[in-house]
Formats: sequence, structure tokens, C-alpha cells
Amino acid sequence: MPPRGAAVRGTAPRDASYVRAMPPALRDRLIAEAQRLAGLGWWTWEAAADRVTWSDELYRIYGLEPGAFGASFAAYLERVHPDDRARVRAEVERAVATGDTFAFKERVVRPDGAVRVLHSAGEVLRDPDGSVRLLGVCHDVTERVEAEDALRRAYDEMEERVAQRTAELARAEVRFRAIVEACPTPLLISRVADGAVLYANARLEALVGVETGGLAGRTTPDFYADPADRSRVLDAVRERGEVRDHELRIRRADGATRWVALTVQPLAFDAEPALATALLDVTERKATERALRERTGELEAVFRALPDLYFRMDADGTIRDYRAGRQFGLYAPPDEFLGRPMPDVLPPDVGALTADALAEVARTGEPVGIEYTLPLGDERRDFEARLLPLDEGAGGGQVVAVVRDVTAERRHTADLDAARREAEAARGRADQYAAGLEASLADLRRAQDRLVQQEKMASLGALTAGIAHEIKNPLTFVTGFASVSRDLLDEVDAEGDPGARAALLGDLRENVAKIEAHGRRADAIVQAMMAHARSGSSRRRRVDLNGLVEESASRALHAATARRPLPGPALVFDLAPDAGAVEAVPEDLDRVVVSLVDNALGAVRQRAEAEGDGYVPAVTVSTRRDAGGVEIRVADNGTGMPEAVRARVFEPFFTTKPPGEGIGLGLSLAHDIVVQGHGGALTVESVEADGSTFILQLP
Repeated sequence: MPPRGAAVRGTAPRDASYVRAMPPALRDRLIAEAQRLAGLGWWTWEAAADRVTWSDELYRIYGLEPGAFGASFAAYLERVHPDDRARVRAEVERAVATGDTFAFKERVVRPDGAVRVLHSAGEVLRDPDGSVRLLGVCHDVTERVEAEDALRRAYDEMEERVAQRTAELARAEVRFRAIVEACPTPLLISRVADGAVLYANARLEALVGVETGGLAGRTTPDFYADPADRSRVLDAVRERGEVRDHELRIRRADGATRWVALTVQPLAFDAEPALATALLDVTERKATERALRERTGELEAVFRALPDLYFRMDADGTIRDYRAGRQFGLYAPPDEFLGRPMPDVLPPDVGALTADALAEVARTGEPVGIEYTLPLGDERRDFEARLLPLDEGAGGGQVVAVVRDVTAERRHTADLDAARREAEAARGRADQYAAGLEASLADLRRAQDRLVQQEKMASLGALTAGIAHEIKNPLTFVTGFASVSRDLLDEVDAEGDPGARAALLGDLRENVAKIEAHGRRADAIVQAMMAHARSGSSRRRRVDLNGLVEESASRALHAATARRPLPGPALVFDLAPDAGAVEAVPEDLDRVVVSLVDNALGAVRQRAEAEGDGYVPAVTVSTRRDAGGVEIRVADNGTGMPEAVRARVFEPFFTTKPPGEGIGLGLSLAHDIVVQGHGGALTVESVEADGSTFILQLP
């Protein structure tokens, strides 16, 4: 190629005259190749002679060998698609009659059945003798037409999909609004910039004490009890991306304040940065926590006032906790015995005695008493210990030991023994001097009677102390508060000052409430036993498995969070769509699911309290159906269970919950309902420190 701008010498323009000057064979080859590349063929029709002539390319387009065509207009029409023949004939006849040019689209059918789309155009020529000839050109546009059809179909499909998606979005928005309005949790969407309320459901309006639509035009800062709280919430969202269970006080429209726990997520609402906030009213829970702290302080004071030492141990004697009463010396510092087996902490002889007592408790399930002596400081002290199996409270398989320093009592007994020996000696001497010492002998006998009586009283005291140890805290507190209440009644009767009298009545009401609470505790045990006896008494009927499981598990979650909040989202549902219905006693099956979920929530709460913020609790409730029936699984990532606990988890009165939070009947009752009441199976899989899975199978 010459440089730009340079003249080209010895080269003539390649115009039509150049083509005409080519050798005929070369010119024909070039024209044929151009027609093939362009998909163009030509034809002529002499109407009077009915003679048709085709170019080689037109034969190729029709899928025919050159010369294989019948060379008549009728033969040509035979190659046209049957649905297009009438229209093509009409177009040609119109052109012959009018002499106008013509153009039409036609489909032709090849011998192999393939259909090609042609665009035909041409003109009518009249010879001097009046004869008519048609000259036409055919352009094979099959690929273009197919591409246009495919594009049109794709466009129509896209339009249909867009319409469907638009309709789905509209339906989804309607469903979303219906769900949000029906949601039992107060929900709020507010603008980040100024806190303007963009949306609030009826639950939120009720929480803040306004009428329906009363939040329109309001801003969230209007409801913060502490105006600085909103800035703190915004800072937390910017830092962590969300806020979960953030507790603060809000001010209602009537001026009253309530404690709420906020969960906040950022989102875009009408193309504006906004915050979606769910509020949980925790006012009652906060009051309960405050009362619990006060109650815990009272119990600690009671422990400090008692003269005994209390140990809570595992079945092997490993010390888990202790409480020391007033003026009670310890054999070793707490950091040297907590977490160690008690037999290893004590001297070998006392350790062996303790190990035997632990084995006896494990074997019989009955209380066992032992006596021993320990060196404390510069002296040796005498002790009595009573080991009792825990059938409720902190957990089955554990033992509580109540230890009392009986050194003073032993010394008193020794003094009595010495006095008895002295009396015996005196009586011996009296026998030798019977005649002169009758009066002295009588005195000695009276002294002996007094000593025996004292010994009986001491034995009776020891027996009474043992019985007292058997009486549980509810009776102790009921009688204690009843006694105090009786004294308060006397004081109320004697008090003339109305203010002091009102204060005494307030104390009396508190005592009555405490007596009632401990009575309810005893009643709860009775009710649990009655429920155990009544399980399976209702009639079976078909019940929707997924609906029952979801409702029961949700109710268990609400009850658990009402007692004590969980540190994060702890309930996930994985319900099989084909779970269907099952023949069951709905009330009993509900009780089983509630018990399993409550047990799982307790496990994740215990692990969350032990591990702190790095742990994310999760309880998954799932259902599935197979050839054998249906299955419900409740899995948690909580504390898990050691083998010893897992083996006894379905025994009555066996529990691992802290004192006052369970009596050990929930899982036992659930097992009886499933196995005896429904002919199913209830099993557990557990890995210590890694969670548990309870598997409920129904036929």
C-alpha cells in the first residue's frame, strides 16, 4: 500500500467498463461468487411461452441442481410454500396486468423439506411485439428473518417476564405489609437524617401511647427518655452495621417511661437512608431482674447467718460451689479445692471416708452421714457431714454436702462421759459405804438420771438436726416468714402511729407474698407430678405438624425471653413442606415441643453467659417425613452434656438447671408422652461443650 497522499501510477479506475473488459469466464465467476456471498439469484419468465430461466445461485438457494427445474411458472409455484402460493400468484398476475414493479416475501420448500425465506423483487418488460417478460431478483433472507423472529420472541418473553415480576413484587408488597401489620412486635422505619417516622405499625403506636396514625409528622427524638440515646444508637449502627437488644428508656405520649430492647438495621426506604427498628418492651423483665438481685442478696445473707458449710459436688466428688456460714473456718483456700474432687483435697483417711460416702449416695440415692476430724490451725476440730443426692435444682448426678463443726458438742459429750465415769466410780464407792452413804447414793442416782436425760436430749437434738436438714428451703422460708408475720401482726395491733402501722402492714404484705411464692413452688412440683400422671389422657386427632411445632417453639421462646433475655437470635425453623398432618394428642405434643425448646434455650443461655460476646447462640427446630413416619429435631449449640448426664437425662427429678429453675420432670414427662402415649421414640445426641440434639420420632 503506498503512503498516504502519494500518487499511484499505472493503475486505472476499476469501473464497470473494467469489468466488461474482463474475459467472459472470469467475469461470470466473479458475478457468481458475488451472488453466492450475497444470497442473490435472478430469474426471468416469458409469459406467452411460459418459459422460466433461473441463475445458478437461485438453483442453489432452492436446493436444486442447475437445470433440474421444470422451467414453467406452474413448476415454480410447486416450489412455493402452500400457504404462500395464492398470494405469490396474485402478486405476479397483478404486475403482469398493470406493468408495475413488484416486491414480495415468499417461503420456498427445498427437496429435503427445509424452508427458506426469500425476498423477491423485479419489473415487467414489454417487447416491441407486445410480448411480456418478467425479470426478478431473489434475496435469501432466511437467517435474517429467523434472527428477527428470535429477537421478537425474546422481546415478547422479556416483556411477559417483566410483567410477571412486577405483579409478583406488587403481591409481595401487599403480603409484606399484611405481615408487618400483623406482627406482634412494635416496628418502626425512620429517616436517618432527622429521625422522621416513615412507617410504624399498630403495635408501636400502642407502645408509645398514640392513636392510629398519631405518629405522622413525628420524629423519634420525641420519644427518647434520654435525648443522647439516639446518637449512641446511630454511632453503634455505623460502627457495627446493626444494633441488637440495646436497652434504653422511651417516653410515652402520656409522659410515662418504659424500658425497651432495640434491634436496629439500616436500609433504604424510598431511596433515602433509613433505619428499621424492632422494639421489645422489657419493663417487667427489668423489674424482675431487680427483684431477683434483691432476692439473691437475701439468700446470701441467710447463708452467712447459718452455722453450716455447704458444698455442691459432682457424683465423683468434684467441688463445683460452696457457701460458708458464719464463723466457719475452711480446711483449705477456695482456689485449692474448687474444681477438685473432695477426697483428693482432704487427708487420706478422711478422703477415703468421703469417697465411700459418695459411692453409697450414688448406689442408694439416699442421704449418708459421716463424722471425721480435721486439723485447723493449732487444734483438731470435729465435723459431721451429711451427703444428699440432688433430685432437683442444679442437676441430677450431683451431691450436696452439709458440714457442721461439732467440736463444742463433742467436747460437751466428752465432759458428759467423764461425769458418767465419775458417777460410776462414785456409785462403786457408795456400794462399799452403802450403810453410811445412802443419801449420797441417791444423789448420785439422781445425777445419773439427769446425765442420761441430757444424753437423750443431745441425741434428740442430733436427730432433730438431721430432720431439719431434710426439710427443704420452701418449708424453712414459709415457717420463717409466717413467724415474722405473726410478730408483725402483734406490732400492728399495738402500733398507734398510722405511718408506722402502714410500714408494718407493707412488711407484712411482703412476707405474705414470699410465703405465697414458696407455696407456689411446692404447688408447681405437685402440678408437675399431676401433669405426669395425666399425660396421654386426651383423645388423639389429626394435627398439622409444622403449625403445632412452630407455634409451640415460638411460645417457648417468648416465655424464656420473658424470664431472662437471650443474647441474640436463638430460634431457627427448618420445617419440611411435606411434613403434613400426624395423629397425636395436640396438648401433649405441644408440651413435649415446649419442654425440648425450653431445655435447648437454657443450654445456649448457659453457654452464652460463660463465653460472652464471642459466642452466637442458635437453636434449630426442624421437621421431616420419611417412610417410617415424621421426625422433629431440636438442636442447639449450647453446653452439651457429658455421658453421665446424657444417660440419665430422661429420669424423673433429674435436672441440670440451677436451683429454683426446674424440678427434673420436663424431659421425663416428654419421654413418657412420646414413647408410652404415642408409640414413638425420643432420643438425644450430645457432645459436651458442643451442643445437643433431641430427636422425636412418631409413627
